[in-house]
Amino acid sequence: MNSSVLCIFSNMLLKENIKNDFIWKQVERRSYEIIDRFEVGEIASFLFCLSKARYETNLYDSFIPIIKRKCEYLNTSNLAMLISSYSKRKKEDLIILLKDELKKKVHTLYNIVEISMILNALVKCKIQDDELFIKLDNIIVDNVFHKHVHIRDICVISYCYASILYKNMNIFKILSQKIITLFDDANLVDICRI
Repeated sequence: MNSSVLCIFSNMLLKENIKNDFIWKQVERRSYEIIDRFEVGEIASFLFCLSKARYETNLYDSFIPIIKRKCEYLNTSNLAMLISSYSKRKKEDLIILLKDELKKKVHTLYNIVEISMILNALVKCKIQDDELFIKLDNIIVDNVFHKHVHIRDICVISYCYASILYKNMNIFKILSQKIITLFDDANLVDICRI
């Protein structure tokens, strides 16, 4: 099984909610065997999958040197997945490296789900970067006005900006207006975030 197939297989296990330790151990074993053959996008997808499955492994540490070496080749989607995955492991030095790479590519970021993932991960790690938050603010406003957004993402973003005591009240006004229009779609978790 090559790295591409391993990523697809792992994501299938996650989607089907398969918690069989034997299978996950085999995935982990194979990952160690082919660790140097993973492409950067596969690393991001694979580790994000392991993180979502809550599978504890030392693979996260094993991939760090590869991620550092190939960081410049990560796209914003890869960066969002890795920042989210490593925020749960409190790998602050790596997250700062990934955040700095994201700042170089933020102009290519337009996916509101990725933005909410990134903000949530940075807030969890207590990493403050006003310049990045302002750039994301502009992209968020554009998304809220011109694209379909889910209330879950708006609630996560609102929570994150409130958590960092963001000074631009205009974003809160825009987000609250959008929440009002989407309120019928909210669940209890969304309401608690607000």
